[in-house]
Amino acid sequence: MKAFQAHSLPFDDWPELHQQRWLEAQEYRGPFRPAGRAAHWRPHSVSKTRKGYGVWLSWNIQNGHATADTLPEELVTQASVDAYLTDVEAINHGWTPYNRAQELYDAIRIMTPHQKETDWNWLRIAFENLRLTAVPHRNKVERLKLAWQIEELALSLMGDAERSEEHTSELQSH
Repeated sequence: MKAFQAHSLPFDDWPELHQQRWLEAQEYRGPFRPAGRAAHWRPHSVSKTRKGYGVWLSWNIQNGHATADTLPEELVTQASVDAYLTDVEAINHGWTPYNRAQELYDAIRIMTPHQKETDWNWLRIAFENLRLTAVPHRNKVERLKLAWQIEELALSLMGDAERSEEHTSELQSH
């Protein structure tokens, strides 16, 4: 079996039904009609979740699970999510498996307005449990600089800028 190639399927390549559901989830329909479940989302949340759902679709296509007629909710089963997360964890570390599970949860609950959001509680529990066990892949604390190091760097950069400005002025005067 070929190893999972984790890439996000571009939105234009999603099955048409998935594209339609995604767009409907973000619709504002005026003051007297219910808005889509993601109509209030910020652009960053939309982008992050769209990318994560694109990875999910890519995995399903690579594994022969998704066709043009497959409904989003037909793809999201405990067995398929378990297999997906196993593959994600095999190639990603740190927070990525948690992020992928959360993005899938957010996407499926907005794309299935005909279902109660509580229908997806099992998936919410899964990503919350992944958060409990997530360990950063890279230790950012080790890369933090002390205040005096930042000050030293800033003074050095300002000195470089001043020298560059003086050099540019000299060249222009010649």
